[in-house]
Amino acid sequence: MKRVRTLPHHGARLLGIISVTTIVLSSSNASAQVNTDTLRPGPLREGLSGGVDGSFVKLGGNVELMDIGLGGRVQTLRFWPSTTERPNVPKSVQRMVYLMGNFHYTARGAQPILNQALLHGRFINMWHRRVGSAVFVQHQFNEFQRLRVRSIWGTSISIPLFQSPVFGASLGSGYMFEYNHISVFPGANDAPRTYEHRWSNFLGLKMTAFEGRLLGQSTTYMQPRWDKLSDFRFLEEVELLAKLNDSFGFGATFSFLYDSAPPTGVKNADTRIASNVRISF
Repeated sequence: MKRVRTLPHHGARLLGIISVTTIVLSSSNASAQVNTDTLRPGPLREGLSGGVDGSFVKLGGNVELMDIGLGGRVQTLRFWPSTTERPNVPKSVQRMVYLMGNFHYTARGAQPILNQALLHGRFINMWHRRVGSAVFVQHQFNEFQRLRVRSIWGTSISIPLFQSPVFGASLGSGYMFEYNHISVFPGANDAPRTYEHRWSNFLGLKMTAFEGRLLGQSTTYMQPRWDKLSDFRFLEEVELLAKLNDSFGFGATFSFLYDSAPPTGVKNADTRIASNVRISF
């Protein structure tokens, strides 16, 4: 809960503008493709760990707006035995079970402008420090993409390309089965249910600066259909996170999504600029 105090007139007006701008920018993307590997302030820990995100804003008077965001993750992992005694060398993950979920709802007055939720689970098993496999499942809905249900099951090869104290790169590629149930736009001839086979490709880049106090990440997904490569989804997401300590951080995210064949009534491209606060435990 935030403690409320009286602000001078200009300060209150500025705070209101910043609050509304942040909510509008955070809600501008109703994309169905999402990045499930967001930055976190704390380092990877062996054993059980997790984190939470949450926000609630209610504005009244000249601007009637409510914004609710909830998210969380939990994971358990095991590292390969260390081959060096240097403490700043990143450890290599041998096995990981990861579960995350989020929900976001925004309404301007009585009119919803964002309503979406996601649940994602993944198991990674590295056969070698340089190559491994992953299986994943994901379920979501997104009202303003006309997406009533999307269920995804898949498997991929995971390849850590490079890893150092200040920079890391990883690559993944594999098969993904996708079930979609949409709300058909009135008068459109879209199929209400589709079953698709996609080629899922992933490229992740991570960096640290200022002795680990600033984290950066670029995440890229490219997912064409196996039977029609011109039907594809592309996601690019760039994150920055400033760490106050290993448990708390704040930052910003920019996302760009392109869907070459969205449902009728849905635009091809979405963008999002959002601020965020993250807690790890």
